[in-house]
Parts: sequence; C-alpha cells; structure tokens
Amino acid sequence: MIRQTVYMKENFKFDEILIEGDAVHQARRVKLKQAREATGKSPQEIAALAGLSAPTYCDLEEQDGELNMVVSLRELSKLASALGISTRFIFDDSIKGQPISPEQLCVKIKSYLNAAGMSIAEFESRVGFVIEPSLHDFAKISDWNVDCLRFVCEELGLNWRLALP
Repeated sequence: MIRQTVYMKENFKFDEILIEGDAVHQARRVKLKQAREATGKSPQEIAALAGLSAPTYCDLEEQDGELNMVVSLRELSKLASALGISTRFIFDDSIKGQPISPEQLCVKIKSYLNAAGMSIAEFESRVGFVIEPSLHDFAKISDWNVDCLRFVCEELGLNWRLALP
C-alpha cells in the first residue's frame, strides 16, 4: 500500500509541472541501490529499518519518480539514515549553501506571501500542493514529499536541495 500524505490541489495543471528527466531519476535510483548494497543489507532489511514496506522500498529502487512522489520527507530522512547517507547525497550532494530548516522555510513562505500580496490559496494553486497546515506547524513540512518541497522552493526562488532534511 502506498501512502501519500501530501495532496495536490484539484485544479493543478499537470502540464505546468516541472518535469525532471528520466536520466535524473535513474541516477537517483542507482545511488539508492548502490548505497543499500554498500550496507550489505537486503531491500527488505533496509525497508524495515526505514519504516517502509518492502514493496514500497523496492519501487524506490526500480521506478522513476518514486523518490519524489511516494515517501514523505520524514520517511526519506529515515531511509537515508538507514543507508548511512544524507538525503542530499541521493539528490545532489554537490550543492553548496546554507541548509534551510523547516522553520526558516515557513518564514520565507510567509515573507513571500506578504511581499507578493498573495493569499495562501493562491500560492497553493501555483505550487499545486496544500501547505497551509505547515505554516501553522513547521514540523508538518516533514509530511511533504520531495515534489512538494521542490515546487514550493522553486516558487520562492530557493534551491530545494538545501531544504532537504
């Protein structure tokens, strides 16, 4: 069973999604598999350590886009910890800059909304995800998936990889 804790807005236009190429997804899947193999653990063992079902973990290694859409940032962090790597390693560990905490990200979103004179509903429509609960409790950002983080950060002009857990 696949759990999706982040919901896309109903009126989101899928043709506006910022698509990452197959080669990008494939490289991430290879990094994930190599990291698991380096631990000497089976997919089932890593899944158990990360709190994921074995089929969900196997899909992360085998299916393009699963890392972006299926697991929450919390689950991704647990997975990286089980593999002994950082989440940035999976997505691009060459990115330089100060990490952005969930609390800082909420502040940046609120500042952006104020400066743009934009409502949260308008912002959610632009990014395609419901994020308002996170503005009241920044810990809820860990319920987002990578695509939600990516679209929010890109709207704000931030490098989303710096906001990975």
